[in-house]
Amino acid sequence: MRIFRIILTFILLQVSFTTIAQEEPNKAVVNSLDLEINDFKELDSINWNHLFSVFEENEPKDSIAVSIQVKDLTLDGENKVTINSMTVSVNGLTENRKNLQETLKDRMDGMITLFEKMTE
Repeated sequence: MRIFRIILTFILLQVSFTTIAQEEPNKAVVNSLDLEINDFKELDSINWNHLFSVFEENEPKDSIAVSIQVKDLTLDGENKVTINSMTVSVNGLTENRKNLQETLKDRMDGMITLFEKMTE
């Protein structure tokens, strides 16, 4: 009977230690996203909702940053323009990602308008 108690105690201790030792799996936190573009058509095809969806699992107070870099882009038109590197970025908190998305979209629309004027 004594051996039975020792074995039972050992099993209960093992189960309780194993249960306590189990933790919730770690969540991946995405803090920044950098996008490099080298084709003018890619600028118009950005899916803004999809781009910012990578931050959905973050905590509201997590810092996030998104940068879009236009690199080695040649624009043909009346004037030929080559852009070596130009970056537009936003940063803030995850809870403000919709506002950050709108700000970045507005800035990119401004960049596209600028590029179109440069080639006129």
